[in-house]
Amino acid sequence: MNAGRIEIVNSLGSENPIPVENSSDAAWAQDREGRIWVVKHEANTGYQALLAEACCHLLGRLLGVQQPQAAVLVHGADRAWLSLRVPNVSHWFAGAAPRVVNSDALGAMLVLDVVSHNEDRHRGNILLQPAPDEFHLRTIAIDSGNALVSQPEFHDLALGVPSTRNLAPGLPLAQLTPGALRAAQIAASLSEMEISDVVQEACSLARETDSTQMHSTLLARLRAAPRLISGYLEQLKRDSR
Repeated sequence: MNAGRIEIVNSLGSENPIPVENSSDAAWAQDREGRIWVVKHEANTGYQALLAEACCHLLGRLLGVQQPQAAVLVHGADRAWLSLRVPNVSHWFAGAAPRVVNSDALGAMLVLDVVSHNEDRHRGNILLQPAPDEFHLRTIAIDSGNALVSQPEFHDLALGVPSTRNLAPGLPLAQLTPGALRAAQIAASLSEMEISDVVQEACSLARETDSTQMHSTLLARLRAAPRLISGYLEQLKRDSR
């Protein structure tokens, strides 16, 4: 497996604000190739958000999370996280569960959130795209900027799991559990080189010079992913009763 590298974009056209709650001052902008990106400037979110986005995106590729194409704007001193605009989407709602066609990717998303300690997986951070119609929906995970993987307190979490208080309601636990367990096994079996590549690339993009603690804590949590996701899923089952 290979997480690959995140594309660097050097210029964008004029930006138009996105009037969405919790958008972190996000805007739309088009690049020279005509692609439309959701833009979140480091100056508005802090470098930790860019670091979390990059780390989680690279890990998501390895784990099988369905997510938009990503890039980083590097223009002089300005940096921004870029997420390719996904057309024709809505946000998660509980009644969507029977129509989900990529339950494995949804399960992998929960593994990513558990490992990175992301408590921000509310309904607005799960997109629904017709596949190919409204009776069949593909889930797409967006916005990992608030994951604690990039914060100093990440190193104090030991092997605790995120709270479920802000998790989108009505996720199809029976459907996504097999994919979650498989993704957790993938997480646990990632080589130290793969993990190091993820951390080093994310830190380089965010201009973080000290990757040691992030690497060691992330490594421990990835190795424990099967246990962590099992505990998290049990908590979700209790919450749903």
